Amino acid sequence: MKFLKNLSIGVKIGLGFGVVIAIMLTMGIVATVKMGDIQDNAEKLAHEYLPELSILDKLERNLFLTQYYMRGYDATGKRIYANEAKKYFDETKKNLKEAQDLTTKYQGLEKLRENIDPIMEKIRIYEDVIEKSIEKHSEIINAQTPFDVAATAYMQSAHKLLDVQFESMKTDINSGAAASVLLERLEKMEVLHEIITSGDAIRIANFKFQAFRTPETAQEKMKDFDKIPKYLERIRPLLKKQENSDELAKIQAAAHEYKRTMEKVLQSWLELQNVIQQRVDAATAVRQSIIEVSGIGMDRVLSVANGATATLSEISKNMVVLFVLALITAIVIAFFISYAIKSSIVKIVDFTRRFGGGDLSTEVDIHTGDEIGQMAKSLNGAVKNLKNMIQELVDTTHRLSGSSEELSAVSEEMASTAEEMSSQAVTVAGASEQIAANISVVAAATEQSGAVLSGIA
Repeated sequence: MKFLKNLSIGVKIGLGFGVVIAIMLTMGIVATVKMGDIQDNAEKLAHEYLPELSILDKLERNLFLTQYYMRGYDATGKRIYANEAKKYFDETKKNLKEAQDLTTKYQGLEKLRENIDPIMEKIRIYEDVIEKSIEKHSEIINAQTPFDVAATAYMQSAHKLLDVQFESMKTDINSGAAASVLLERLEKMEVLHEIITSGDAIRIANFKFQAFRTPETAQEKMKDFDKIPKYLERIRPLLKKQENSDELAKIQAAAHEYKRTMEKVLQSWLELQNVIQQRVDAATAVRQSIIEVSGIGMDRVLSVANGATATLSEISKNMVVLFVLALITAIVIAFFISYAIKSSIVKIVDFTRRFGGGDLSTEVDIHTGDEIGQMAKSLNGAVKNLKNMIQELVDTTHRLSGSSEELSAVSEEMASTAEEMSSQAVTVAGASEQIAANISVVAAATEQSGAVLSGIA
């Protein structure tokens, strides 16, 4: 603290403001550095992390829509759903390309870079099973037409032959045919009814299978095809007319084609279900990879956001602490400077009061190097000079008094002796000149004292 005493008041005040400014500058630097970190993270959010999440979100959404329309295609077999699925799948592949480009541009997306190739491989697998699904649907659709044709031919031939037997039955009854003839006709009609019933049961089972996705229903009714040859062998010997035998042959051929096409439809459908499961598994694998990467990306975004929040909170706390520190420092500096100035001024006021009362022994007890210390030093010097001048004045007065006594002695001698007066005239004249000189000295000292007092006042 000793060196502060030798500094001027302006320098002291400047140092005080300098300390406060340094603290405020520190606040600014700390805030700038921290805000720079936040800016870096914000730029990463804007150009890396959020675009990554956006691409992954679009990727997952387009994949979901692809699955959605493929399920519609599975349920209806309508090609429009497959076309929509392909459209969204193409968008999915575009999203993957965007993700790949993003990882090439920004090296900080390690997790996305690690998973992009496995995801693309899974997407290729998914694309393959989509194509297989469409192929199997096409097989089912292509087999459905001959299947329906065979089923229709089977039922038409059976009903036609049954109608013939009904008409023949009416004719036999009207002609009074024998009971054995009528019983044989009735047996034909019963066998044809069983053939038709088996065909109806198979068609109903097929409808249920396609409507409720229960292949076991169709598989169970496939056993009815084994009954049809037995029915045909049973009725064949009973048919006498060639056209009826030909119609029976059509039933047999239609039944064979009916069974073959139904087996093909059923087999294609079962294979389709296997492909669908593969497709679901492939899509699930892709979605799991996307969700995993998205989760990491979201955690990273939350981490950056939380870090920014924590940094801003830290900046706020630091700003408050540094502001309080600056305020306290300013108050302390102001107190010490004002106290130093005030104490010095009090000493000067006390000095002038005592000096004004005529006390020339007083001094200003200030030993600093500032303006007030210099003023105190000057005042102390002025008082010292004044005391010296007064002392000289006193000495001069004493000398003047001695000279007056000497003059009185000379006058007495002059009164007693004229001759001595004459002889001492020269001496008196010299003494008079000396007195005049002494008076001039006294007058000058008096004027100097007055000037000093005026300067002090």
